[in-house]
Amino acid sequence: MDNKTEYIICAAIWVQDGNKYVHQPKNVESGFVVAGFRHCNCFVTLFMLYPNREYLNIYVDGFLTSHGRFVKRDKAAEIAYQCCQTNERKKMLCSEDIY
Repeated sequence: MDNKTEYIICAAIWVQDGNKYVHQPKNVESGFVVAGFRHCNCFVTLFMLYPNREYLNIYVDGFLTSHGRFVKRDKAAEIAYQCCQTNERKKMLCSEDIY
């Protein structure tokens, strides 16, 4: 793939806690993103940060892209199909669909 083609890098969870953090994806103005190989890896990290699971009502699951963006599962499915990471068009992307 060339540098212009956006593709899916990895699974990610965006915790929308209203705070501002540095070094987040360019389209995340508040909250923070935890990335991992699969979404379960992200949740393990969140559980270590929040043992009482306070994040459960304020998270969105999605993916990180090669253009430094966080995208929800539906947009990730479009991107993955357009750049041939998946062979079929899906409504929602799962990490198992691409690796």
